[in-house]
Formats: sequence, structure tokens, C-alpha cells
Amino acid sequence: MSAEQRSWALHGFELGKSLDQQIQSRVEEGYGLNPTRNSELSKKYEGIGNIWSWISRFPNISSAEGILKIIESSEGASKTHNQGSNVVYSSPERSKCLALCGWGDLSDKRNLEAVCKSLEDQGNCTKSAMLATMSFNLERACTALKSVESEHYALVSILQTMQFDDSQAKIKHLYQRLASQIPDIYASSILRFLAGPEEYNRILSTLAISDKVGFGCRFLSDAQLRAFLRTELENAKEQGNLDGIMISGFTIDSLPIMRNYLDRTGDVQTTALLSIFAQSSFTNDDLQSWSSHYKEILNRLELWHARCKLEIDESEIIKKTKEKGKAMRCYYCGNSLALPDMVGVLTVNKRGDSHSSSKPNISHCPNCPNALPRCAICLIPFSSINPFFEMARAFQNPKNPSPSVKFDEWFTWCEKCHHGGHTGHILNWFTDCNECPVVGCSCTCNSLDP
Repeated sequence: MSAEQRSWALHGFELGKSLDQQIQSRVEEGYGLNPTRNSELSKKYEGIGNIWSWISRFPNISSAEGILKIIESSEGASKTHNQGSNVVYSSPERSKCLALCGWGDLSDKRNLEAVCKSLEDQGNCTKSAMLATMSFNLERACTALKSVESEHYALVSILQTMQFDDSQAKIKHLYQRLASQIPDIYASSILRFLAGPEEYNRILSTLAISDKVGFGCRFLSDAQLRAFLRTELENAKEQGNLDGIMISGFTIDSLPIMRNYLDRTGDVQTTALLSIFAQSSFTNDDLQSWSSHYKEILNRLELWHARCKLEIDESEIIKKTKEKGKAMRCYYCGNSLALPDMVGVLTVNKRGDSHSSSKPNISHCPNCPNALPRCAICLIPFSSINPFFEMARAFQNPKNPSPSVKFDEWFTWCEKCHHGGHTGHILNWFTDCNECPVVGCSCTCNSLDP
């Protein structure tokens, strides 16, 4: 199997199956904009589970800060205490990061027990033992290894007799040799941790980013931790490692991570879903392109229900993260037609001709070539303010920033049935009628207005 084939297989793209088949299979399993569900499904897809677990720990994605930002916001020095040859660091910011990476407060026995039990229920006994060891609870580490004792008999024996103040060079050398012979990264990390601080770098070189962050937040000094996080973020950008988003948060630094991940794996589905969350923090052409392309794939595969659910879940994310007035959206691509949102996408349209600042209005979506919705009364498509024209006019005449579309031509619609039209036409219609002007719609729009 080639390196490229291994990469695809590791990320849930089974060999012999087309990309469309893989996307449809995941959709049928419920892979979408529910981070908790995605985290559960991703256990069989190496490389994408940790990022969904990280997102699921935030009640609102707009509050999802990256680990680096949290650590760099710390004003005072971290507290320290010694545990044998190990120095343990603590601060409110480190505690927050430990919770976000799934480690939690390992000094709290109840939290340690909960974390270890959860890992063991998932069959990850050696990771449970590693966390218990790194919390200096060797008894709990031995308990975690009971179900796999036959595979790690020597390790269990060492943990049962180990003392953290044991500084004999020969014993440490033995641990280092044993660690290099064990393929399990968690069991190997246990032995390297027992060997002492000089093995920290080797531990950090083998663990996943979430565990590297957990380890660093406990055992690296303030300066070391900041430098390590910056280096790890740059590595994640180059490698397209989605776990790096835990460090950057959904900032502009997350873009090269998603872009290189997509180039490396072809997983447009995961990239598009993450881009929807990212758009709650910043706007970018790539983010909009990925999400729009994924929606087109769902349409092409005739996964209408999945497309609708995606739109509904996306609107819920937007509702939670953007405390602003409602805006009309393009029926075809979902792009917002609010002026601030259009500025980010109105560059060169899909047909190839540049939008001129001399055109006061546009009659199609700035993000796709499709016409804007039609007025329910005159059946003529709406016109929208051209953001470039508006900015140019405001710059030339800042004392008169009046809208370039007359009030009678503004959009207006019913919050219940979502039908609407030009404001002037709608006002005239409801002078004599209460019912919606759309044939077949029985909504009494006018009577809904208190």
C-alpha cells in the first residue's frame, strides 16, 4: 500500500470506494454539524476525532478560544511544586487548557477516575495508565493495565515497585531501552516519564497534539510551553493536522491547516463542516467555497434530507454566534445578502466579469450567478446594493451616506411563511388584504403584525 493510499485509509476513505460513496456512507451514519456525534463516529477514522471532541466542549462555538491564546493571556507566572525529579506547573489558564484537551485536573482523584474510566470503556487502557502515571497515581495505573496485563507484564511489574524519587542512572537507562522496544506510544511514554525530565522531548515527539498539550500544560515552564505551542502550530499548518486547530482556534491560522488537510486527504466533507464552524469567527473565500462545494455534492448525490439538515444546523450555529439583525440569503448557495457579508465575496463573479463600482445595484447573488428571489407581486427579481458602489460613493461624499436603493425597493418578508417582495409592493398589497400574495399560501401575514 502506498503512502497516499495509507493516508486515505486512515481518514475513513476505504480503498475501492469512491469519494461519493464515502461521503454518502458518513452522511447516513449522521456525520454533520453535531460535534459530539462526529466525535463518536470518528473513533474509526484516525486523524479527525480529536478536533470534534474539542469543539464539543464549547457550548457556543463563538467562545472557542485556541490553546495558544489562552496560555498567552496569562499575566502572572504559573505556580509550581516538585514531585520527585518532576516539576508540576499550574495556573487557571493551564487548568482550562487541560479540560479542553480532555485531560482535566489530574490532581483531583475524582476527575482522574472519571477520565480513566471513560478511556478504559473505549478500550484505551494504556492511555488511561499513562494519565494515571503522569498524575503520580501508580496504583491506578496498574488497575488500568489489568485487562491488558499479558501484553504489558513487565510494565505492570515496574509500576508496582517504582518510586518517583528513584534516581539511579542504571534504572533510568533500563526504562529508556524498554521504551524504545514497545510499539504502544502510551506504554512507551509511561516508561520515558519514569526515566525523568530528560525524556520529555521524546514523549512530546510521539503523542497526538491533544495529549502533547495536556503534557505540556503540566510539565513545561511558561516560556517552554509558549514556544512549544507556537512550534506545534507551525508543524500542524505544514502537515495539515486538524488537531492544530485546538492550538490556533478558528482564526486565520486555522486556514492553512484545513487547506493542507484537504490537499493531503481529499476529505472535502470534514473540511467543509469545519469551515462552517470557522465562519462563525471570520470570513474567507476558501471557507465559503468548501461549504458551498459540499452542499453541491449533497445535491448531486440527491441527499436532499441531509442538505436540508445541514442548512438548518448551519443556521442554528449562525444564530448562536452572530448577534445581529436577520438578513436575506441566496436560495441557491445560502450566501448572506447583508451588506457587510457581501463585501467579503463580491470580487469577481462566477461568470468572469468584474463588478464595477459604477453599477449601483446587482440583480444576482454576488457569490453565485443565480438570480436573486423574485418579488411575490411583480415577479421581478430583487436588486441588491452593490457594496463596491456603496463604498466608493460613501468615500466621495461621506456627508451623504444615503442608501443607493430606494426604500420602496428594499426586501421585506413574512417571518412565518418567508414569502415577500419589494417593500412598496407589499405595503400596497396589505392595504386591502391580510393574506399572503403567493398563490396557494394561506398565511395571514398582515394580521401577524401586532
